[in-house]
Amino acid sequence: MICVVDNISQYDYDVEKVINEFSDLEGLRLQRKNLQESILFLENTNRNLQQQCDGNEVFVNKHKQLINAYEHLETMKFGIKELWALRDTVMEIARENGIPHEEAVKRFLSDVVLQYNNKLDFSPKQIA
Repeated sequence: MICVVDNISQYDYDVEKVINEFSDLEGLRLQRKNLQESILFLENTNRNLQQQCDGNEVFVNKHKQLINAYEHLETMKFGIKELWALRDTVMEIARENGIPHEEAVKRFLSDVVLQYNNKLDFSPKQIA
Protein backbone atom coordinates (compact mmCIF):
# COMPACT_ATOMS: atom_id res chain seq x y z
CA MET A 1 0.00 0.00 0.00
CA ILE A 2 2.84 2.38 0.84
CA CYS A 3 4.33 1.65 -2.59
CA VAL A 4 1.12 2.81 -4.28
CA VAL A 5 1.03 6.00 -2.23
CA ASP A 6 4.67 6.68 -3.07
CA ASN A 7 3.93 6.18 -6.77
CA ILE A 8 0.96 8.52 -6.61
CA SER A 9 3.07 11.12 -4.82
CA GLN A 10 5.29 11.24 -7.92
CA TYR A 11 2.35 12.85 -9.69
CA ASP A 12 1.78 15.41 -6.94
CA TYR A 13 -1.43 13.58 -6.03
CA ASP A 14 -2.96 14.99 -9.23
CA VAL A 15 -5.89 12.67 -10.03
CA GLU A 16 -5.78 13.42 -13.76
CA LYS A 17 -2.07 12.62 -13.98
CA VAL A 18 -2.57 9.41 -11.99
CA ILE A 19 -5.51 8.33 -14.21
CA ASN A 20 -3.50 9.09 -17.37
CA GLU A 21 -0.60 7.06 -16.03
CA PHE A 22 -2.83 4.09 -15.18
CA SER A 23 -4.56 4.37 -18.58
CA ASP A 24 -1.14 4.20 -20.22
CA LEU A 25 -0.30 1.25 -17.99
CA GLU A 26 -3.39 -0.67 -19.11
CA GLY A 27 -2.54 0.08 -22.75
CA LEU A 28 1.00 -1.11 -22.18
CA ARG A 29 -0.25 -4.30 -20.54
CA LEU A 30 -2.47 -4.97 -23.54
CA GLN A 31 0.39 -4.22 -25.89
CA ARG A 32 2.66 -6.56 -23.90
CA LYS A 33 0.07 -9.34 -24.13
CA ASN A 34 -0.22 -8.82 -27.89
CA LEU A 35 3.56 -8.86 -28.26
CA GLN A 36 3.82 -12.08 -26.24
CA GLU A 37 1.23 -13.69 -28.52
CA SER A 38 3.13 -12.43 -31.55
CA ILE A 39 6.34 -13.92 -30.18
CA LEU A 40 4.68 -17.32 -29.74
CA PHE A 41 3.30 -17.17 -33.27
CA LEU A 42 6.69 -16.15 -34.70
CA GLU A 43 8.49 -18.87 -32.73
CA ASN A 44 6.09 -21.48 -34.14
CA THR A 45 6.52 -20.07 -37.62
CA ASN A 46 10.29 -20.12 -37.22
CA ARG A 47 10.19 -23.73 -36.01
CA ASN A 48 8.05 -24.75 -38.99
CA LEU A 49 10.33 -22.92 -41.43
CA GLN A 50 13.39 -24.60 -39.88
CA GLN A 51 11.76 -28.01 -40.33
CA GLN A 52 10.99 -27.15 -43.96
CA CYS A 53 14.56 -25.96 -44.43
CA ASP A 54 15.92 -29.20 -42.96
CA GLY A 55 13.66 -31.21 -45.26
CA ASN A 56 14.78 -29.15 -48.24
CA GLU A 57 18.43 -29.78 -47.37
CA VAL A 58 17.80 -33.54 -47.39
CA PHE A 59 16.00 -33.19 -50.73
CA VAL A 60 18.84 -31.12 -52.22
CA ASN A 61 21.52 -33.52 -50.96
CA LYS A 62 19.67 -36.48 -52.45
CA HIS A 63 19.44 -34.76 -55.80
CA LYS A 64 23.11 -33.74 -55.68
CA GLN A 65 23.94 -37.43 -55.29
CA LEU A 66 21.69 -38.29 -58.23
CA ILE A 67 23.30 -35.63 -60.40
CA ASN A 68 26.75 -36.86 -59.40
CA ALA A 69 25.83 -40.45 -60.29
CA TYR A 70 24.36 -39.32 -63.60
CA GLU A 71 27.49 -37.29 -64.41
CA HIS A 72 29.63 -40.39 -63.76
CA LEU A 73 27.44 -42.44 -66.09
CA GLU A 74 27.53 -39.71 -68.71
CA THR A 75 31.36 -39.73 -68.73
CA MET A 76 31.04 -43.41 -69.73
CA LYS A 77 28.72 -42.32 -72.58
CA PHE A 78 25.81 -43.84 -70.65
CA GLY A 79 23.32 -41.00 -70.90
CA ILE A 80 19.56 -40.57 -70.74
CA LYS A 81 18.94 -42.47 -73.97
CA GLU A 82 20.87 -45.48 -72.67
CA LEU A 83 19.17 -45.32 -69.26
CA TRP A 84 15.75 -45.34 -70.93
CA ALA A 85 16.78 -48.30 -73.12
CA LEU A 86 17.97 -50.19 -70.03
CA ARG A 87 14.73 -49.35 -68.22
CA ASP A 88 12.66 -50.54 -71.16
CA THR A 89 14.64 -53.80 -71.26
CA VAL A 90 14.09 -54.47 -67.55
CA MET A 91 10.38 -53.61 -67.85
CA GLU A 92 10.09 -56.02 -70.80
CA ILE A 93 11.78 -58.75 -68.71
CA ALA A 94 9.27 -58.12 -65.94
CA ARG A 95 6.32 -58.19 -68.31
CA GLU A 96 7.48 -61.32 -70.16
CA ASN A 97 8.14 -63.20 -66.92
CA GLY A 98 5.06 -61.92 -65.09
CA ILE A 99 7.11 -60.54 -62.20
CA PRO A 100 7.12 -57.16 -60.46
CA HIS A 101 9.58 -54.70 -61.98
CA GLU A 102 11.49 -54.53 -58.67
CA GLU A 103 12.14 -58.28 -58.94
CA ALA A 104 13.14 -57.89 -62.59
CA VAL A 105 15.74 -55.29 -61.61
CA LYS A 106 17.21 -57.62 -58.98
CA ARG A 107 17.32 -60.56 -61.41
CA PHE A 108 18.78 -58.46 -64.20
CA LEU A 109 21.58 -57.13 -62.00
CA SER A 110 22.19 -60.59 -60.60
CA ASP A 111 22.50 -61.98 -64.13
CA VAL A 112 24.89 -59.19 -65.10
CA VAL A 113 27.13 -59.92 -62.13
CA LEU A 114 26.96 -63.75 -62.22
CA GLN A 115 26.64 -64.61 -65.92
CA TYR A 116 27.97 -61.78 -68.01
CA ASN A 117 31.28 -61.64 -66.13
CA ASN A 118 32.02 -65.23 -67.22
CA LYS A 119 31.16 -64.42 -70.83
CA LEU A 120 33.49 -61.42 -70.75
CA ASP A 121 36.25 -63.56 -69.23
CA PHE A 122 36.10 -61.85 -65.83
CA SER A 123 36.19 -63.67 -62.54
CA PRO A 124 32.71 -64.56 -61.27
CA LYS A 125 31.34 -62.53 -58.39
CA GLN A 126 28.86 -63.33 -55.66
CA ILE A 127 25.92 -61.03 -54.89
CA ALA A 128 25.42 -60.18 -51.27
